[in-house]
Amino acid sequence: EGQSACRNDNIMAFRTTFARLARHDVGEHLQKVWKSHTPTEGQIVRHLSPFEQNIGSAFFKAYPAELLKNTTEAAFEIVPAFLVLFGIKTWADWEFEQIAIHHRD
Repeated sequence: EGQSACRNDNIMAFRTTFARLARHDVGEHLQKVWKSHTPTEGQIVRHLSPFEQNIGSAFFKAYPAELLKNTTEAAFEIVPAFLVLFGIKTWADWEFEQIAIHHRD
């Protein structure tokens, strides 16, 4: 009988501990999620609904200016590379033709 009385006392002690830790401002199904939540004091949290957000229109309004800016920035690197590539291709075609008709002499 001594062991069962001690066991009941331990169970009762844990019941009171859990009752003190439980939150009463949220539903029982949310208690586990909200257990680790720390409230933010003084912070204002706002959001826009998806219907108030204009995701695509900003892209299409800024696209021409962004394209022009990116093109002018990249032109100094891309144009010389294409000129070198075009020169090599032209020379290689000319050299191929020279090799092809070289044996006719």
